[in-house]
Amino acid sequence: MGLVGGLGRRDTFLRMAKRDHPNSTRTIATADGLITICPHPHGQGLVDAMEHTGRAPKRTRQQYDTAITSALDSMPGERGLEWVIQAFKRWG
Repeated sequence: MGLVGGLGRRDTFLRMAKRDHPNSTRTIATADGLITICPHPHGQGLVDAMEHTGRAPKRTRQQYDTAITSALDSMPGERGLEWVIQAFKRWG
């Protein structure tokens, strides 16, 4: 979620996600700031809702999808696909 700009209201999302799914949401400090790692459906839902209500700029969903693709492309070799499959099995 840290890869998509303009989301705002991050604190509200984190409270809801941690309340409803305490074992599937993580916040990690990086050199670029805090990022949130959560199951893909949570990220999609947040981005779609924020864009729909005008709390995120138009095309935020496109930025989210592009960031996911870029992250997968940066994984070495076949590992990206393996990690996606494992995540789906875990959180799917």
